Amino acid sequence: MTTGVRGMYHVYVYNMLGENENLWVHCSSKDDDLGIHLVPYQSDFHWKFNVNIFRTTLFSCDLAKKTVSGHFVIFNAKRDDGNCKDDQCIWHVKKDGIYFYNAFAMRDELKFRWP
Repeated sequence: MTTGVRGMYHVYVYNMLGENENLWVHCSSKDDDLGIHLVPYQSDFHWKFNVNIFRTTLFSCDLAKKTVSGHFVIFNAKRDDGNCKDDQCIWHVKKDGIYFYNAFAMRDELKFRWP
């Protein structure tokens, strides 16, 4: 993964779609393809990395459930620096959309709706 000047970031994508509903996750950056993963309900896919010196590190993910899929920017260094408590960025994928867990406010915030 890319070497940077900050601490290591940890990104978690949790499947909160509902019982017996799987989530397909395929995340990548300009430099790294993290592969395709099947994430069961209440489980997560996670990875760690350093932000590059220019703060241009970006990870996008293709997320898919039963009959719908979408492409979402899950980490953007310029957007997320300071928003991820203890450098941990947590996402909850739900039936109505993709939520960022605001650990400072201790609540989910809807960031993306399914297309």
